[in-house]
Amino acid sequence: MKAILISLAMILAMPAFANSMTWDQIRSDTKLLASFPQINFGPLLVSADELCVDGANLRPHNPYRDICVGMTAEENSTCKGYKRIYLETPIRHTENQCVAWEYLGDAAYCTQYTSTEKDRPLSYLVDVYDFASIGSDGGNGQPLFSKSLTIPSCN
Repeated sequence: MKAILISLAMILAMPAFANSMTWDQIRSDTKLLASFPQINFGPLLVSADELCVDGANLRPHNPYRDICVGMTAEENSTCKGYKRIYLETPIRHTENQCVAWEYLGDAAYCTQYTSTEKDRPLSYLVDVYDFASIGSDGGNGQPLFSKSLTIPSCN
């Protein structure tokens, strides 16, 4: 009974404890897993916690990345060469959205697009999970808590 009460007290205290944790503490805690959104930078996705605001753009704190530009044709192919790129993306950007569909059997095809201007979010509510609760099917279960992440300015 005492163990149940202690567990219940820990669960009830978790939101207060979680709000006092910094993102560095959460990232360094091997028992926790934060589900950060991934932002598209063309050839790569970058975790939102790696980003900063640079004027009218988002970029990783370390914006230079080496990407593979050619693969060998072997079964265990390897990269033949790399190219260094600078990653940045505008906060205000154009998105294409499908406005008309054509259905052929089980498949649907977009037949008309429209372009809209949108701002990328600079704040996210990030779910944080108990690493031990992650299932073998890749499911994360219920989050322990959620915490706000605001993308900082680059320095």
